[in-house]
Amino acid sequence: MALEKGLQEVMLLKTVRENRLLYAESATWEKLQSAIWPANADQTLLEGHSKGAMRAVLAFLVSWRSKMTVLRNRIADSLIILLRCPAWRQVAQFPPLELQTQLLKVFARNEAMRLKLVETPETPENMRQKTPEVPDCHTQQLYPVMDEIKNAMILGASAMQKLGWSFPSTNAVSSDRDKAMEGFHTFLLAVSRLGVITQQLEQDAAEEHVGSITQELTELWPNVLRFLGSMCVERRIYTSKIKFVVLTLSELSPSCRFAAEDAHIQNSIESATEALRLNPKDRRNTLGCPQQETCEADLPLVTMRTHLMEIHQKEPLRKQEDKSVVSKRVMNRRKFKRECREEINILGCSIL
Repeated sequence: MALEKGLQEVMLLKTVRENRLLYAESATWEKLQSAIWPANADQTLLEGHSKGAMRAVLAFLVSWRSKMTVLRNRIADSLIILLRCPAWRQVAQFPPLELQTQLLKVFARNEAMRLKLVETPETPENMRQKTPEVPDCHTQQLYPVMDEIKNAMILGASAMQKLGWSFPSTNAVSSDRDKAMEGFHTFLLAVSRLGVITQQLEQDAAEEHVGSITQELTELWPNVLRFLGSMCVERRIYTSKIKFVVLTLSELSPSCRFAAEDAHIQNSIESATEALRLNPKDRRNTLGCPQQETCEADLPLVTMRTHLMEIHQKEPLRKQEDKSVVSKRVMNRRKFKRECREEINILGCSIL
């Protein structure tokens, strides 16, 4: 579902570095806008999402509206579509009330929406009386999604295993690094979806689903963490995403949390973060495709300088060689003309 992916993008914004935040927020807004608009005709698209993700989306839209004055009307239209759904209005009224206050300021001239925002939300007891079977139906609908997440996590871990549970170094074959990045992205997306979906469930149901998904991975946590630790060294620009994976799995899975403590993965993440802060040039790969790497980018400065000096030293020699070739041609041409004149003079004398 497009809206679910938009919610995931909003939840991932907290892992984005400040220097890339504006670009990430702009991309997230574009995805949200295209996902929210169909709900104007079909309100059922807004149902079944986690309360935490819903509040995060509302807060993001309010914040984005304050930054982008040109898009204020479009963002307000998106908020109206969302707040037409009772579930989204109820989430907006949950404490802390700062979000509700901000929304009231956004709709200062829309009295009808202001009245809806201050209506007393339905109590959980009344909601259970009205829809007693919704949780069970919703849980049943999540089974196929949970299977997809499980298969994606296993697929990502399998890619890591094929590489010996270690991220390939810069000297390795480029195809191996591409496979490593593909496996990590698959694993990252699965963990992100798992974190969003578990927020929709009660604690007991969430623990049951997480246990069924991570059961086959319990023995692999030390190896997965070893791969992530080596990736912190080889690809520092992905440290924030690695941290997101470790923190999310540690919150959901006790076995992963214990393995993370034993592996001291947090130390690797902090070291990579500090190294990236001290050497911002490591972020150069974020400007293009992260999988495109060249040997030239990894050359030491001294080696590159020596290479340039050799080029400049050879350049005058090439120019001298070119001049010598030209001068020889000129001399030969002059010699030929001189010989021709002499022959003409000899012929003229013989005729006389």
